[in-house]
Amino acid sequence: TIIRCWCSPLHRCRQTFAAVSGCCAAYQCPLPQPKVHWDLREIHFCQWQGKLRRQVALEDEHNWNVFKSAPHKLTLKGEFAPVVECWERGLKNWEIIRADATNLEPKNSPESVEASLDTNFDGAVFIMCHGGIGQAMLLQALGLDIEMYGKSRRYALDNCDCIEFEWMDGENLCNRWRRIHPTETPWVSRTTKILSGELSCSR
Repeated sequence: TIIRCWCSPLHRCRQTFAAVSGCCAAYQCPLPQPKVHWDLREIHFCQWQGKLRRQVALEDEHNWNVFKSAPHKLTLKGEFAPVVECWERGLKNWEIIRADATNLEPKNSPESVEASLDTNFDGAVFIMCHGGIGQAMLLQALGLDIEMYGKSRRYALDNCDCIEFEWMDGENLCNRWRRIHPTETPWVSRTTKILSGELSCSR
């Protein structure tokens, strides 16, 4: 049972959440109303916004090459670092979301245990966000550094991708993770090393 939903404030994300929520309701598994959270918005690329990749590569070759080789070092409009700003928001998001989930958990009393059984409590939280901020939060959940951002397709999120984490009580990092849409994959331990062939991420 999903007990809490979070959603980006951007219109396209809220539309997708509405579609998912409607599908769940049709199968008698309604989702809670989402908490719309500003910091779940997508990474912001300043003057690149609304442009195709090939257009950016032609018009701003130097910065594009920086972005391709070391995304976290990219700066636009002087001092704004899109990946660093996105990464910092991801860390704050996890703090807020996990603290909220902790507050939702039943206390260790006979009454709360009985209540948790009655409501089929399992602590599941659903987050609807975007590929850029989603990749940052995935890497953070696995304990990886910002230098890994954009470096492996293993951690990239495409439209409508869905990832599941297993998070043990009291742990700062997730225990394991898997993709469940569009193709379900086996659970992978957080400590599993990536293969050298996976260290490339086409953009």
